[in-house]
Amino acid sequence: MPSFHLPVCLPQFLFLTIFFVLSPHDTVGESNSTSNPDDTGNQIGTAKVITWAPILDMILFSVFQGLAFYVVFLLLRRWDWKRNNFEVYETRQYTRQHRSPPPFGGKSAEEFGMQGGIILQALKSFGSSVFGWAINAYNVSHDDVLRCTGLDSYMFLRFLRLGFRIACFASVLGVFLLIPVYYTGGATGPETEEFNSLTLTNVLPGSSRLWASIICWYTFVIFLLKELRQEWLHFSPLRYDFLAKGDVDTKKDYRYAVLINNVPPELQSNYKLRQYFNKLFPNKVRQAHVCLDTKRLDKLVGERQKFIENYEKADAKIKAKPGKSPPKVRVGANICCQGGTKVDAMTHYLQEVDRLNIAVDDERRALHKFASGTEKIGVAQEISEVFPVSTPNSLPLDSPKMSPSTPLLAKGENKCDEQECVKLLPGEQEVTEHNKTCSRVLSSDEEATSKIERPLLPHNANPPTFGTTPQIFNTLPTLDIDEISTAPTAFVTFTSLVAKQSAVQCEINGKVDCMDVIPAPEPEGIIWENVPLPKKRELVMKFQAALLWSTGILFWAVPVTFVTSLANLDSIMRSLGVETIPSGFLYGIISGLLPVWALALLMYFLPSAIDFVAVKFIKMKSYAQVDEYTFFWHQLYQFANLWFLIIGGSIFNQIDELLNEPRSVIKLIASAMTGSSVFFLQMVIFGTFANFCMELSMLPRYGMTLVNWAIQKDTLTQRMLDEAKKPPSISWGVQLPPMIFIFLVSVVYMPIVPIMDVFVVPYFGLAYLVWKHQCLHVYAQRCEGGGVIWEVLFSFLMGCLYMAELIFVSLMVLKKGLVQGILGLILIFCTIIGHQHMKRTIIMPLKNLALEMAVAIDDDEGELELDERYLADYATAVEMQLYGQPVLKQSLGERSPMPYRRPNEVDTSTPPEERVNHVNP
Repeated sequence: MPSFHLPVCLPQFLFLTIFFVLSPHDTVGESNSTSNPDDTGNQIGTAKVITWAPILDMILFSVFQGLAFYVVFLLLRRWDWKRNNFEVYETRQYTRQHRSPPPFGGKSAEEFGMQGGIILQALKSFGSSVFGWAINAYNVSHDDVLRCTGLDSYMFLRFLRLGFRIACFASVLGVFLLIPVYYTGGATGPETEEFNSLTLTNVLPGSSRLWASIICWYTFVIFLLKELRQEWLHFSPLRYDFLAKGDVDTKKDYRYAVLINNVPPELQSNYKLRQYFNKLFPNKVRQAHVCLDTKRLDKLVGERQKFIENYEKADAKIKAKPGKSPPKVRVGANICCQGGTKVDAMTHYLQEVDRLNIAVDDERRALHKFASGTEKIGVAQEISEVFPVSTPNSLPLDSPKMSPSTPLLAKGENKCDEQECVKLLPGEQEVTEHNKTCSRVLSSDEEATSKIERPLLPHNANPPTFGTTPQIFNTLPTLDIDEISTAPTAFVTFTSLVAKQSAVQCEINGKVDCMDVIPAPEPEGIIWENVPLPKKRELVMKFQAALLWSTGILFWAVPVTFVTSLANLDSIMRSLGVETIPSGFLYGIISGLLPVWALALLMYFLPSAIDFVAVKFIKMKSYAQVDEYTFFWHQLYQFANLWFLIIGGSIFNQIDELLNEPRSVIKLIASAMTGSSVFFLQMVIFGTFANFCMELSMLPRYGMTLVNWAIQKDTLTQRMLDEAKKPPSISWGVQLPPMIFIFLVSVVYMPIVPIMDVFVVPYFGLAYLVWKHQCLHVYAQRCEGGGVIWEVLFSFLMGCLYMAELIFVSLMVLKKGLVQGILGLILIFCTIIGHQHMKRTIIMPLKNLALEMAVAIDDDEGELELDERYLADYATAVEMQLYGQPVLKQSLGERSPMPYRRPNEVDTSTPPEERVNHVNP
C-alpha cells in the first residue's frame, strides 16, 4: 500500500509566495497570438509564438527550489548525525543493517563539518562533502546494490539508468543532427519562431529534410530495442536465481510453498488436502494449511488492538504531564455523544482489553476445535504413526459438522466420568459422540499459551481488572461451531522444488476454476483478512472495478482539460475582466507552474483511490497484487494524460468537424504536438530539480517528525517510537508511472522537439543517484517480488514506443512525407516482430523455474525434511506453519499494552556525547 506523502507542490507554493512578495509586478497589454489556418484555409486554432522566457524562468525557479531543498538535506542530515538519529535518513539501520552501507557514509565529525560555528560548519559541509552522498552511492557496485536492496529495487534503478542512456543517445542525435536540420527548415510564420525554430514545425511540408527525421528515428528505435533486450538478458539469470533461492531474508519454506485457489469443499481439510497432494507427489508434502473464515476473530482482534493503543496513549499523557488529572472517557453514550457515564480512561481500556482477550481466546479455541474436527480419523491415523498411543474411533469421514461446544471449564474439571472421556493427545481436540455432550478438557498446548482459560463475558457483566484472575460467571454464552467454515484457499509447502514447480506448471485436476495453483507470495506480503475469500468473487469485483476505471478515463478529459486551460493564463485573466496582463519573471513562473501544480494535485489522490479499491473492494490477497494493480491503472491514466494534454479543449471545440471527417483528428493531434511540448518541458524541469531534491531531503517525513517532537515529545508512545524506526516501502504504483510518463514524453518528442531529451538527461541522471541513495539508506521493501515489477514495466515501455511510432507516422503524413510515413509503418511491424521475439525467447521462459534447474538445485542443496510436528494437533501445527493464518496463532497475539518506555531506549533528542550506550555510525 502506498505510504503517506504530502503533495510536493505545498512547499513549492511557499517559495512562490516569497517570490510574489519580493518581486516587482510589471504589466503588459499585448498578446502574441495569431490565427493559424491550415492548408485548406480552415482555422485549426491559435498559433502562439513560444518564447524561451517561460522556460528559462522555470529553470531558474526550479534550480533555486532544488538548491533550497538540497541545503535542507545537508543541514538536517548533519544534525541527525550529531543526535545519532537514524529515523529519517538512515531508517534501514534499524531493520536492514546487515544489508545497508555504513550510516551517513561512515563519516567522521570533521568530514561533516562539526567544528566551529554554524556558518563555518555549513561552509565546511559544502566545501568538503557537498556531493559525498552521491559519490558514495555511485561507487556502490551493482552486485552490492542487488544484495542490499533486492531484485525489485535493483531493476527499478536499472530502469532509471536505461532512461538516462536512451535520453543521452537521443540528445546526441538531436543536438548534432536534427536541431541543425530543423533550424534551417525555411518555414515562415509565428509558429516557427523562437522555440519552434528548433522543432519539426520549422520544416516545410514535403521537404527533403524529412529524410533526416526518418533516419534518426530508425537509429533511435533500433538502439532502444537493443537496450531493452540487453536489460532482459541481464535480468534473466537474476530472475532464475531468485526463483531458485529466493531473497536472502526470506525463510526457506517460502521457496517451496504454493497458494491454491478454488479448493473444492471435499478437500477443505488439512489432512485431506495433504493426502491429495501426497498421491500426486508421494512423500513430497511438508505441510498443508486450509484457511478458515476468521471474520469474527479478525474483528475482535482489531477491537482489542484499538483499546490497547488507546491505553498506551492515555498512559503516555499521564507520564508526560503527571500534574494533570487522568483522562476520562464517556461510556454508554448514544450516537450524538449524549448520556453515558464518565469513567477513568485507563481503567476502562484495561477492562475492555481483558474482556476482549477472553473473547479472542474463545473464538480462536472454537476455530481450532472446528479445524481439528475436520481432520477426523485421518489425522488420528497419521499422528498414531508418529506417536504410538491408542486413540478412540473417530467420526466417519462423511459425518456432519460438530455440534456447538458447551461451556468451558478450567483444566482438570470434567462433569463426566474420566473412564468414559476420550484420552486426548497433547493438544488434540478429537471429537466423539460422548464428548459432544461433555465439557471439553483443556489441552496442554492451550494451557501453555494462556495461564487461565476464561469464558466469554456477558456484555452486561462487569469485566475484571486487567492482569487479575477473572471471575467465572454462571451465565456463559456458547460458541456456535456450526457458524464456522473453511475457505476455498489453502497453502501447501513441498519438500522439493521439483514438486513445487510441477504443481505450479501442470494442470492439477483438469477442471475449470478448480485447484488453481500459483507460487505463494511472501508471508509478510499477504493481506490475511482477504485470503479466505473465493477467487471467483475477486474476479467479479475486479471486472466491476475495471468498468469503473475505464469509464473514469473517458471523463478524465474534463479535469485534464481544465488543467490545460490554466496554461493560457492570459485568456483566463481577460475573461475575469483584467485589462492589463502582468508579465515578467513572476508572471512567467505562475503561468508555468499553475498547470503543473494542478496536474500534480489531480494525480496525487488517484493512486490512493486505486489502492483502496484493490484492498477493500476487490479484496486482493497480497500487497504485490495490489501494487501491480495500482501500477497498471495509474499508468493508463498517465497515458490518457498525454493525449488529453496534447489535444486539450480542441477536440471539444471541433467535435462536429471531427465527426464529419474523422481523418482530421490526425491533423488536430499533429498541430497540437509542438504547442504542448512547452508544458511537458516544464514538467520535466519541475521534476528534475524540485521533486528529486525534495525526495532527497525527506522534508515531508522529517517535518512530521519535527512536529511530533516539538508538540508532543513526551506523549509519544513506545509504539509510535517503534513505528518511526520502520523504513518506508516504495510503492511502485505511485513512483513508477510519473517516471514512465517522462520516458513517454522523451520518446514521443525525440523526432519532433529534439531539445526535449536534453532536459530529460538530467531528469533520469539525478533520479538514478537520488533513488540509489534512498534505496540503500532509507527505503526497504515490505516484501520482495523477484523482479515481477520489471515485467510490467517493460510492457509499458513498449507501449510508449508504439505510441511514439504512431505519432511519428501521423506527423510524416501531415508533412506530406509519404515515403517517410510508409517507412515509419514498416518500422512499427519490425518493432512488433522484435517484441514478440523477445517474449518468446527470453520473457516466457522466466515465468517459472525450469524443472531441469529445479532438479539440479534439489540435488545440490537437498530437499526439506518431513517434520512430524506438522502432523500434531491443529493448534500446535498452525503455530509452526509459515503460512498459517497469523490470527490463529496464539503466540502472535498482543494481549497487553506496551510499557511507556522500553528499558535502555536511546533518547534521540540528546547529543551522542551525553548519552549512554549510543550506537556509533
